[in-house]
This record gives sequence, C-alpha cells and structure tokens, in this order.
Amino acid sequence: MTPVHRAGIALALGAAMAGGATLLLLKWLGGSHAAPEVVFFRFLLGLPMVALLIRLRGPLVPSRVPKQQLVRAILGFAAMLAGFAAIGHMTAATYTAVVFTSPLLLAALSWPLLAEQPGRNGWLGVGAGFCGIVLIARPDLGLPSWPFLLAAASAVFEALCTVQARVIGRSDDGLTTLLWFTLVSLGLSALVLPLVWQKPTALELAGYLAVGTIANLAQILFLEALRRIPAFLVATLQYLSFVVVVLGGSLLFGETPGGADVAGAVLIIAGGLLAIRRQPDDGPRPVSHP
Repeated sequence: MTPVHRAGIALALGAAMAGGATLLLLKWLGGSHAAPEVVFFRFLLGLPMVALLIRLRGPLVPSRVPKQQLVRAILGFAAMLAGFAAIGHMTAATYTAVVFTSPLLLAALSWPLLAEQPGRNGWLGVGAGFCGIVLIARPDLGLPSWPFLLAAASAVFEALCTVQARVIGRSDDGLTTLLWFTLVSLGLSALVLPLVWQKPTALELAGYLAVGTIANLAQILFLEALRRIPAFLVATLQYLSFVVVVLGGSLLFGETPGGADVAGAVLIIAGGLLAIRRQPDDGPRPVSHP
C-alpha cells in the first residue's frame, strides 16, 4: 500500500465520521424547518470554514472545467435538498441505510457514465443492496412513503454527483469544487427561501453553524480522498457513517432499529463491500475514456 493510498483511506474515514455527525445534527434540525431553509443556513454559516481553508491553503486555483463544476454543484444541491426534506420524517438509521445505496448505484452507473464494466461482483452487490431496500420499505406491498422516495432520490443524485466529482478531480482540486458547490447551493436555496422562511432560534442557528462547519469538513475530506483512491473504495468506507448514526440515534433520539431495518442495512452494507471486491478475472474493465 503506497503512502498516497494510505492517505486516501485516512481521508475517507475522516469524511465518514464527519458525515455521520452531520446527519445526526440534520436529524435534530430537519423536523422544524423546510429543507431549502436548512440548506441555505448550512451553506451560509459554512462560509467561514471555506474561507479558512482557502486562507490556510493559499490562493484559490480557478476551475479548468466550470461547466462540469456547475453540473456537479446542481446534482449535489438536489441530493442535499431531497435528503434534508426526508431526514426529519425518518429514523436516522433508516435514512442513512437508504441514502447509502449511492455506492451501489455508482456500480450500475459506472459503465454508461464512466465507460467501465463493474464486473460480476459489482452487479451482485447492486442486487444485494436493492434487496436491503425492499426490507427497509416494509411493512406492506404498497408504494413507499414520500420520505422514502425523497431519500432514494437523494441517493441517485449523490451517485451522479460522485461520478461527476471523480471526473472533475482529474482537473480541479477539492477546495475549488467545494467553493463551487457552496456558492451554487447558496444561490439556489436563497431563491426559494422567501417562500419557506421561518425565523430560527439562537440554538438552531448554532446548530446550522455546526452543520455547515462539519459538513464542509466532510466534503473536503471526501473530495480529496476521491483524488487518491478509487471511487468505490471511498464510497464503501462511508458506511462507517452508518455506525455513527445508529449509535448517535440511539443515544440522542431513543431510536432502536427494528429487525427488518437491521437485516436490510446488513444487506446494503454487504452489497457495497461485494461491489468493490475485485477478483483477478472480474475487475473493472475500461472500455474507453470519458
């Protein structure tokens, strides 16, 4: 294992821990304010963190692929908006399990969007993950509720966003991508804010500040990890967030996952691990460069 590989794993693990803490904070904030308002304050109060990172690193390098940055920022905004709208109406563990189908979707999207064959293990992992989703979507055979649909949409947008970030990482560094994401999401959420405005309390503003700071830290760690190790590996290591969320949800919200939730989550995690496992004759086979 090279030093670059070890650094990428460490960055991905740090992103997972910070991501889990962010989800717990959002669970606390998500039930009392509309999603666009949560998104707006998350980015507005996260600006000091971005400014600090720029100051520590030095002059910001302009993007070499601004159109791709805009697409990636819009996808990330859509994923966040759908996720924020869902999390206040689901248990933290169930929400995290649904959103964590994103690495499995990444396996399915890698061929049409990145021109890579995921291989047998990749497709088996996708199948196991969707079986897990079926368990979580119980108890009846009717259509899933709207929070479940929003969380699933968030997973799809996040997978597309990760594909785009992987491509962008060949040209731009993580801080440039973070700044684009922050400014685009701040502008889009500000357009909707007058329609959903509800004055936050001082305690909620403190929560938004914490979300903005920790979420930006998770983002920069995630983006820099993507520049060092494969996207599948980065995505799989994010399952550590599930452990953080389950433990935190139990301690802070008194949430105890049911048997089907646990079984579904196990299938999803197992599917993610299987999707990135490579056999000598079953690894990703590049078809062409995107």
